[in-house]
Amino acid sequence: PIQGLSPLTNMYLENLGKYIKESFVRNTFPSMHFGIILITNYFAYRFKRKYFWIVTLPVGTLLAVATVYLRQHYLIDLVGSLPVAALSIYLAGKLMKMRTN
Repeated sequence: PIQGLSPLTNMYLENLGKYIKESFVRNTFPSMHFGIILITNYFAYRFKRKYFWIVTLPVGTLLAVATVYLRQHYLIDLVGSLPVAALSIYLAGKLMKMRTN
């Protein structure tokens, strides 16, 4: 326990520490946190360019930085999500074409 903090705050911080320690075990390559950001940014840029510049690019950039800063993923995990996101976008386009024909 940290001296001078309320028991509730101490309990919160101890549980947060346990959660952060345990989360390192579950995060894998590639980072789909970043993959979803890439896919969202792609479609925002393509269909809602105003929102891309105002919302999705800044928020997505902050989320990507936070993902690495908070040690949820390594930088290579973000790089690895690029081809996965690109393949997802490509396959989604193919699937949509198949459904409309």
